[in-house]
Amino acid sequence: MAYLHMIHNPLDDVNVGRVINVPPPGVGAKSMQRLADWAHSHEMALFSAMQQIASARLAGEECPVGIPQKAANSLSDFAILIEKLIELSKQTPVVDLVDRVVEDTGFRTFIQNSEDRPQERWENIIELRNTALEFNAETPPDGLTTLLERLALVADVDSYEDAEDSITLITLHQAKGLEFPVVFIVGMEEGLLPHSRSLDNEDQLEEERRLCYVGMTRAEKRLYLTRAFRRSIFGATRPGEASRFLRDIPVELITSGDNQSNTRTDKPGESFRTRRPGWDDWQAPTPVINRDQPTIARPSLQIGDAVRHNAFGDGIVTGLEITASDTEVTIEFAAGVGQKRLLLSFAPLEKVG
Repeated sequence: MAYLHMIHNPLDDVNVGRVINVPPPGVGAKSMQRLADWAHSHEMALFSAMQQIASARLAGEECPVGIPQKAANSLSDFAILIEKLIELSKQTPVVDLVDRVVEDTGFRTFIQNSEDRPQERWENIIELRNTALEFNAETPPDGLTTLLERLALVADVDSYEDAEDSITLITLHQAKGLEFPVVFIVGMEEGLLPHSRSLDNEDQLEEERRLCYVGMTRAEKRLYLTRAFRRSIFGATRPGEASRFLRDIPVELITSGDNQSNTRTDKPGESFRTRRPGWDDWQAPTPVINRDQPTIARPSLQIGDAVRHNAFGDGIVTGLEITASDTEVTIEFAAGVGQKRLLLSFAPLEKVG
């Protein structure tokens, strides 16, 4: 997120400080302090100071800031990369911009090699990308602006005001200490609540149960618990299974909605009110094909195939790795882009030649 904010406003020193060492480019704290002091003395933003270093390097001149050459080179490379991403943000849909940020900054490799919750952090990136898809139709750079505004609205809990005739969208963690007349908790499904990472750990499972309880007790008058029978996750549509926490609720406290297709055993005219009103029989239906929704064709690739990417241009497939839920493609793109590893379900690839 800090990278996207910096691309949107490169003169914001706060976001520059957040991203400059993620992934680590080899710039130490002393070098950053000297850069900050130099920028302040010349009344310019940190990124502008980095651009000065890059310009001096390209001109074969000495670094204007008194820092080691290694740090100067890293800052120069960083400034050039951000300049390219800024230009890209003016030309390409925001979801492609997110892809380039993740790949070109080395953030993907950084997360994969990290010991600090790599799977969870990668899932957060995927969710950000899914959100970015909503703004793909907007003309650049409006998509990036709208995306950042949307995320700011969701995350801005500190400025929450108890206003009438308004809807508040927050996470269960953010809801602590707040109360609302009516509460909707969505995603009451196995793998979401409780989260899939907690299913094999009793302590984590209990923490998920406690978090669910916190959400339920935010409701002053009425509580709605909802789930999806089918959900798109990581590019694949899967049937949903009702959360185990729903089965802990006493049957006499449950009012189920009238839905003619809630379970596999539904018959015409039958609803939850005509059957046992419990959660145990609330199972996912057999997935059916939505004939109104076109199937997205993915290219069948082999090593040596020529492909074209919306943002990276033309390249040659040099590697294929089948994972549990996707195919990772290694592509050698033209000079200036280099080798990239992309997920086939997400990458906008076209087979050429």
